[in-house]
Amino acid sequence: MEAYALREQVIEQIKKTFHLPPVTGKVLSLLSRPDVDFAELKRVVEHEPSLTSNVLRLANSVYARRAGEIATVHDALLRLGTNVVYQMALAASFNPLMKKTARSYDMPPDVLWKHSVAVAVTAEEISSRTGVEEPLHTFTAGLLHDVGKIVLGSCLEIDPQPILGVALRERVSIDIAEQMVLGIDHAEGGAILLESWNLPSSVVEAVRWHHQPDSPSVKNQVLVDLIHVANALCYVCSIGVVGLKLKLCPSCDSVRRTRLTTDIALRASESAKERVDSLLPIFTGKRE
Repeated sequence: MEAYALREQVIEQIKKTFHLPPVTGKVLSLLSRPDVDFAELKRVVEHEPSLTSNVLRLANSVYARRAGEIATVHDALLRLGTNVVYQMALAASFNPLMKKTARSYDMPPDVLWKHSVAVAVTAEEISSRTGVEEPLHTFTAGLLHDVGKIVLGSCLEIDPQPILGVALRERVSIDIAEQMVLGIDHAEGGAILLESWNLPSSVVEAVRWHHQPDSPSVKNQVLVDLIHVANALCYVCSIGVVGLKLKLCPSCDSVRRTRLTTDIALRASESAKERVDSLLPIFTGKRE
């Protein structure tokens, strides 16, 4: 099948196959309001056992960086804030998809999920250490930046070998190899899905352009740069990825815009590795 025909097939499948779980839609709807009803949000979270459990675990984790045990959803929401609860709701909605997917293009699903958490954390670390102001949805964008790999794999159960073969043979990145084989790459596929779910445009854009941060279509440059550089750093420093032959070279302009230096990159990567280990069981729903 020609790449163009495959592309149209993939886009059609994405739009009709993947739907936002009702509880996630309810949580995101509440959190999108500037005058969020805190009592209603608490009730919705409490009616979803897995979300309740993960919110409490996160509130008591190293990530929260505060002392004192949290025992109620009410106190957990106060400690974490609505933005973090937003991230948890999205992570919970993608967990079943991650677990059902048999394969991805360059890493198995469990490693892909770890890599996603790693990019989210690393983007935050880079922002914190360079002084670049962190955009609102940085963690969410990092967490979802590679969701297109799961989407494409689930849509067509594509054999990853031709894509990997092209990437290695032609010495191109995985997104370019996908375009050559499928007519669409995981960045665009993920963006199509997230846009259909009415996620914030900044998140959609970061997912869409995380391999092409210098595209003239980019509007939220800071967020796109952070996710792009964090993704490349995770590959270089093996944060959440193991034994891959593929490497990513970040855009020189993105490195300059994010004020990233070798020293900052090393310190950010070390800190990110520690935080990923504490966060992964929470975001994957697994017990330590």
